[in-house]
Amino acid sequence: MPFVGGAVVQSHSQLFCSDKHPSSSRMAQANGLPFLPDDVIGEIASHIDCNSVLEENSARESARRCCLVSHAFRHHFQPCLFRKVLIVERGSNSYEQQISQLLSAFESNPTLLGFVKELEYILHEDSWTKSNTPLLPLLMDTLKEITAFSLLARGLRRQWKSLHVSHREAICRICQRPTLRTLSFGLLFDWPANIVFNDRLKVSSLAIRDVSLSFCDADLTPLFDGMEESPLEMPFFASLETIVCTTGAGTDLKAAARWLYPAVKAASSSKALRSVEFVLYGNPSDGESLAFLQGRLLSLC
Repeated sequence: MPFVGGAVVQSHSQLFCSDKHPSSSRMAQANGLPFLPDDVIGEIASHIDCNSVLEENSARESARRCCLVSHAFRHHFQPCLFRKVLIVERGSNSYEQQISQLLSAFESNPTLLGFVKELEYILHEDSWTKSNTPLLPLLMDTLKEITAFSLLARGLRRQWKSLHVSHREAICRICQRPTLRTLSFGLLFDWPANIVFNDRLKVSSLAIRDVSLSFCDADLTPLFDGMEESPLEMPFFASLETIVCTTGAGTDLKAAARWLYPAVKAASSSKALRSVEFVLYGNPSDGESLAFLQGRLLSLC
């Protein structure tokens, strides 16, 4: 069963409730619980780290249980519970019910929308049947305040055209959000380069792992023709602090060099750049191209 949202699979209505956050002392009297000041509850909540990848499941479970303690606890723990929405696509419309539950929760309590800061969309290797549910684009369009978007394929690389057109359009829209600060793609094939190279993108962290970008869009031709001469004219790289790039053995290194070197050159011209990570693989026949690209990248260090 795919997992969508930190709490949507839980049926307990308290998780989604909206209230005006009564004081913990008043709630303690009503529930017969020991009194805990709000700052103490806040300190407890600060120790549940939903940002930890290794402890994320246990952290969410702890936050869910704390939400059920009292209204005062829910006020502090709901942000952790709804911070990240995870969508795993395992087949045609396999996650429709979960998305429907999450959208219903947002409709009944719009405050929850402000808690969602991350969206991760995983395309599983057994999900080659196109999903065409309109609920996924609706969810993506509903999450207006996300700061991080991650789209990863599992197993085999996923082709852009294998997604339903409405889903492709929603992905393009979400990559143009002014709130977006972290963008990550992995194991994707023949994806349009203008998803990354668009003047609305102002991310500080960009990770592209084993992704083949297509430069068929005619609008990108003059941009890349002028990259070497005018790297500072690309605002979508001016705010980059971290760049991660991994190319697989099947990647066309000449095509990768077309965007990778100019991108790093532009980012390195910005005072914001702090970290650059590259893992470049090539076939034996690509030895010359690989050495050339590595040399150019090292020249920027």
